[in-house]
Amino acid sequence: MTQRIISFDARFNGRKGDEIRVTEGWRNGERANRIENITSGNTSAITRGMMLDPPKELNPPLCGKVVSVKSVGGGSEIAIEEIVEELAVVISDGEEKSYDFFISHASEDKESFVDGLAEELKKLGITVWYDNFEMDWGHDLRPNIDEGLRQCKYGIVVLSEAFLGKKKWTEYELNSLFARETAGKRMVFPIWHEIDREDVLEYSPLLADRIALRSHELNKILEKCTILSGKEFDNPEESGDDHESSGFSSVESAFGEPVSDDIDRGAGDIFSGSMMTYDKIISMIEKSTASDWEYDDLEGIFTYKPNVSLTMKRLDTDVENVFPEPWSKKFPDPNGYTVIYNIFYGNSFIKKEYFVGVDGFRGYIPYPEDGYSDNPKLTKWKYKIGEIIHSKVGFPGPVYSYDSMLKRANISLVE
Repeated sequence: MTQRIISFDARFNGRKGDEIRVTEGWRNGERANRIENITSGNTSAITRGMMLDPPKELNPPLCGKVVSVKSVGGGSEIAIEEIVEELAVVISDGEEKSYDFFISHASEDKESFVDGLAEELKKLGITVWYDNFEMDWGHDLRPNIDEGLRQCKYGIVVLSEAFLGKKKWTEYELNSLFARETAGKRMVFPIWHEIDREDVLEYSPLLADRIALRSHELNKILEKCTILSGKEFDNPEESGDDHESSGFSSVESAFGEPVSDDIDRGAGDIFSGSMMTYDKIISMIEKSTASDWEYDDLEGIFTYKPNVSLTMKRLDTDVENVFPEPWSKKFPDPNGYTVIYNIFYGNSFIKKEYFVGVDGFRGYIPYPEDGYSDNPKLTKWKYKIGEIIHSKVGFPGPVYSYDSMLKRANISLVE
């Protein structure tokens, strides 16, 4: 078994020998992590800045048995023996169970909208995890909801006044769906039910930036769901009414691009209505300059001024473990420490980048290629992202300029 070290900003509520499960989540619009003590049943609040050694994406979740516990400042550091968790849900006939969609909603909206939506999707042959279909008297909420969240391809989130009231389970479902998003995989598809953009903006500015459909556009919703699920859509109203077929033929376009004024878009797409893609976001950063970015030192957030949907958010720094590569020790203060920034577009996670705070955090240098060689290299992308970060958080003046720091570390660009 693999041993891993986890450090986080809260006291670990457990002891040696406990089995734990670590999952990705969200807190205040930022990616965070959550520790569930399987042995005791206790669950730590979502913690900010958790880091794994070595860093690892938590999809699937990290599971293991605690072999040591150590208090570090106001937090904890634990070592675990990793256990691979089997995520496939096996039903009685031994087959895997999966769902095209998980429907996250407030129970108050069942009668007015969600029951009907789920039934219509079911008629189209689309598999949905909907609590009325999957749960019965005596069933446990948590494991059944977790099953649906793990096994769904996409999540439909019905945002309403009741949903925005910050209920425990709806927030848990929304956070879990966002945690499963990657650069090439969008999971959260919102429907606004009897609310407007101002309501969503007050709940979550990042969520308000995501394109949404409204609940009265049922035919459009069904059409786009069939596209995402790969099913054929027989439009029952295409002969002429308020609901026109969009003609979409790809997964990216379903829910992903507005086709009429009825679909609400958040502000900030500088590509004149074209679909925002991973490559466009990377290109936007590569073409930017330091002056294009606003930095909030207290929160550790970079915001791209021409398009405020694009942000870079700092995770808490691991100041317990000194960075080992020799290039980081060529400074008056030889101790370097890892600093992590997550890049987001709206609520969508785009990319994670690792830096080293060198010379007492006077400079910030991205992890280079071949860090143990005599002449480590930076790609053009890493050079650019490092230049942006250093310009705002590094020391000013020519002695501490970005290029001077790279020269001192004997780091050069890849030819």
